[in-house]
Formats: sequence, C-alpha cells, structure tokens
Amino acid sequence: MRTSLIALAFAALAAVGLGLGYYVRSHQGMRIVEGPTAAAPAAPAAPAPAASADDEDDDEAYMREALAKQALTANCLVCHEEAMFASQRLTPAQWKSEVDKMISWGAVLPEADREPVESYLSKHFGAEEPVPAPGRIALADVKTREVPGDPREGTADADVAKGGQLYLIVCASCHGPTAVGTELGPALANRAVLTHAEDYHKQVRDGLRKMPAMNTVLNAEQQRDILGWLRALPYDQPPPPATPKS
Repeated sequence: MRTSLIALAFAALAAVGLGLGYYVRSHQGMRIVEGPTAAAPAAPAAPAPAASADDEDDDEAYMREALAKQALTANCLVCHEEAMFASQRLTPAQWKSEVDKMISWGAVLPEADREPVESYLSKHFGAEEPVPAPGRIALADVKTREVPGDPREGTADADVAKGGQLYLIVCASCHGPTAVGTELGPALANRAVLTHAEDYHKQVRDGLRKMPAMNTVLNAEQQRDILGWLRALPYDQPPPPATPKS
C-alpha cells in the first residue's frame, strides 16, 4: 500500500514538472518570435531642400525673356513677319538703332518694353549667333497668293459700279483711287490675290498687318462688289502722281 502511494506521488511530481517545462518553453518561444517583428521607431523625415538662389535667378530670367518676347510679338509682328528679324544678326548697338528707327517711323512700343525687346533681339539674333541654314521647300507646297487662280470665282453676281463707289469710300485713302497704291497701302490692281476669292475675303474681313479688319464696315456682298470692280480694272493704268515732298 505504502509503495503504491510513493509511486503515485512520484508520478504526480513528474506530471507537474512536465507541465512547468512546457509552460516555460512556450513563453520563451513567443518572446523569440515577437522580438524581430516589433516595429522600429520611425526615422525623422529629412527636411525638404530649400530653393537655391540660382533657381530663383533662373525663374526670374525666364519670366523676363517671356515678357520681352510677348512685347515683341504684340508691338512688332503687327507689321513685320518674324523672319524679318530672325534672319538678321546684329550687334546690341545695331539692334538698338533699329528699334529707335522703327519708333521714329511711328511704331508703338512702350518705353518700359524697349530695353527688354532690345536685349531679347541681341541675345537670340546677335552678331555672334550662327546664321540658320536656309530651308528648302517644293513650290507645290508653298501657299502663296501670288500664284494666279480663277479670275471669275465669286464675282458672277457682283455689282461692279457699286463696288467702285464703295472702294472710293472705304479703300482709296490707303490704296489710291485707282488701286495702284500709296505710301500707306500697296497696289491692288492686277494682283494675283484678286483671283483667290477666299483669300481676298479673309484678308478684308480679318485684316492683315497694318490693314484693319473690315468685318464691321463691309458685309460679304459689298466685299464681293469691290472685288468685282478691282478685277475689272484695266491692266495699263498710269502710275500714281508723285507726291511732292516738303
């Protein structure tokens, strides 16, 4: 009996020991697993780099050049094609002289825009800049009003007499009473553009360079009548009388 009790006590102690061992091993394993996966403290964010003085200077220079180009477009390309100055290579003094000359001839350029425009021209079209190679294009690809078209297109119903009266009222002050031109406007008589009705109407309606738009002065029928009168002009008109110079 006593031997059985002793054996039972040893068995109980062994069971308790096994339970404690399992408990310790289980919690050690959990700590081992949890350790590496714990979130590390976030590193402080690096401050954003401050804008350098060079970046600010570049932005300011870009803005100055954009404003100068805008002034050049608004005040010079009203009368001139861009190729007129883009094909030239002049020194700063020569560009200044050109701008002064155009202003003396009546060109409108605000005083605040003169120096930026001169600087822009000197920078991009200066004497040291390489001259661009001339481009090449086939004649068939050239859109020009100087190649004759159909001289009858669009004027079949024109009132030529009425067109002549309208021309004297609206057009003669710049193009001359017989359409052979003046100091203010070029000759219109016998020009190839008169054989391109669509181009003629667009130019009269919208204007071109120094010529103002006439869309509020002449309607489509009146433009047609003037075109009919211009097309009916003889080819052997005398030259305009010389204007005496004071």
